[in-house]
Amino acid sequence: MKYDVLYSFRRCPYAIRARWALLKTHHIVVLREVKLKNKPQEFLEISPKGTVPVLVTKDGIIIEESLDIMKWALDNSSSNAIFTNSDPSEILLIEKLIIQNDTKFKYHLDRYKYSFRFDQSKQEYHKEKAFNILLDLESSITFSKNENKYCLINNHESLADWSIWPFVRQFRSVNKEAFDNEQSIPLLKQWLNSYIDDPIFPKLMIKTTPWSSSQKPLLFPN
Repeated sequence: MKYDVLYSFRRCPYAIRARWALLKTHHIVVLREVKLKNKPQEFLEISPKGTVPVLVTKDGIIIEESLDIMKWALDNSSSNAIFTNSDPSEILLIEKLIIQNDTKFKYHLDRYKYSFRFDQSKQEYHKEKAFNILLDLESSITFSKNENKYCLINNHESLADWSIWPFVRQFRSVNKEAFDNEQSIPLLKQWLNSYIDDPIFPKLMIKTTPWSSSQKPLLFPN
């Protein structure tokens, strides 16, 4: 049986959200973990830009952006119905939140988490800038009684939730105790915990050895 192939790196939030979408839409793929400091030549030939995730479909289509992989997973699944929405204002809000996350928040998150790569004297500045975005998210969170969980937009889960939570998780990872004790984001913490505590989270974060062409195919989820 032929499978779609996902090139991934388990600690990359872009890869995490792509893997999450594949899991939640019940796709089974061949998982190839890419060591970013030693990228296989086969991977670079498929995707010269050399970033993960990358999905190669059974039909040979190469999808190189995490959001496009998520949309592909939804479009090729009956689960697409959960995100079907014809409200233009909500669609714009989803897009706005994702763009804010992938640009402004990611910019400050990198310089907070990996300050040693940038200007360490500005670590607190970038932490504050990133946290201000989290405060904005806190103010938008609502509770969905139907889904029994907190959501970013209009009382129901959307692509914004799936796209953003791995980045908030990465922010938390810098100082988990401080994040968990922070009193100004109670809803955001519950929202994030709904993903971290999800029964499929261990499957999402499965540890694998870096892929090489000599390995036997590893199915995800396994």
